[in-house]
Amino acid sequence: MSFGVADGAVNCQITASSDDPSIAAWGCAVLSQTWRWEDTEFAEYCAQFEEFGCRNGLVVRGPDSATPRRNTDSDFGGYPATHLLADGERITVDTVSCEPAGEGVRCEDDSSGHGFELSAAAIEAW
Repeated sequence: MSFGVADGAVNCQITASSDDPSIAAWGCAVLSQTWRWEDTEFAEYCAQFEEFGCRNGLVVRGPDSATPRRNTDSDFGGYPATHLLADGERITVDTVSCEPAGEGVRCEDDSSGHGFELSAAAIEAW
């Protein structure tokens, strides 16, 4: 399932992991962000991938915490949104829910407690 928020400025996908179809893989990508990985909690993680680096969003696989979307990430490709969420609208697949949050999106897995907020201006994960 793919969807977007903020007139498509942030696109998301919830799908099965390519490694294990019984595990959800979900994430969102920003089309044009103003934040930099170097200024986030993921700076060290992204620095280790010199050539391929991190891309413009976050991905969560199963019960794991959010990690930056990578150029080589095959589970989440940042597909175009097939549906734009209206303010107050929420999409839930199994235990994962996403909803608009200001100019971005907030997604969280109720079973693991992991999630993130992502917009062109800010990125936060827990």
